Amino acid sequence: MVDSREISKTQAVKNFLKSNAEATGKTIAEALEKQGISITASYAANIKSELNKQQRSKKSASKSAADSGSSGKATVNKTQAIKQYLATHKGAKPAQVVEALRKQGIEVKAGYVANIKTKSKRRRKAVKQVIETTGIGLPEIKAAISLLKLTNGEAGAREALAVAREIMKIV
Repeated sequence: MVDSREISKTQAVKNFLKSNAEATGKTIAEALEKQGISITASYAANIKSELNKQQRSKKSASKSAADSGSSGKATVNKTQAIKQYLATHKGAKPAQVVEALRKQGIEVKAGYVANIKTKSKRRRKAVKQVIETTGIGLPEIKAAISLLKLTNGEAGAREALAVAREIMKIV
């Protein structure tokens, strides 16, 4: 048979709070101390805080479910509604879109409609194509000019290049 003292400290605090919901951490700790369960006031306060958070989240979840279920109205994505209207009415001005959506129960401002309309007309920027470099830049051209000057023209430069090729073959 299980002894009643073998419950966890957390469970003891929860059980105490069921009958004393307004108790503070200090009063919880003192009451449980009399029962032979040793806890600190801050530990009791933390457990109470967590329980309150859980209860609040349950209440808000059930409240939001009740709200959405009772009205029968699904949430509306305003941007999507604007895009759909503009798709069917190509030349519609923002004020016309606002008025049409207001009749559907969707509140939007003309500036917001204009912003969405402008963004939808934008084209994607073209990706810059990478131009393959040939390896001949300004430094190479300057070197070629100085070679032409040193060898007294094109004929001398050709002879120098031929000699350089011969040396490259050897090395």
